[in-house]
Amino acid sequence: MNYDQGYLRNIGVFSSEQQDKLRHAKVTVAGGGGVGGIQAVTLARMGIGEMTIMDPGVFEQLGFFFSGILPRGLRGHDSLMLQYLNNTRVDSSLLAPFSGEARKILEYIKRHDPGMRQ
Repeated sequence: MNYDQGYLRNIGVFSSEQQDKLRHAKVTVAGGGGVGGIQAVTLARMGIGEMTIMDPGVFEQLGFFFSGILPRGLRGHDSLMLQYLNNTRVDSSLLAPFSGEARKILEYIKRHDPGMRQ
């Protein structure tokens, strides 16, 4: 899929000319945590051409999920969804992970996130 196909649905929200400006724009996001990370995702979805994320912070164990960084050994398609869920208070009894990888990540979150209700 090329750029135009990937961001075709943006036309209507942005004009073709505005989308072209976004495609060639360069932005810097200050912070990759709860706020900066969300802004980076939003900018990426808008079609920003080049993005630099700067975060001088030290990532603590719980900060991994807010920053979009997974602990070693936790990889897979379900991991991004579980990262988003980790940014809100979640009743873990309502989650139904379908893969072994998702169950592994969910158990990790339950052990390390005080905001996860069990």
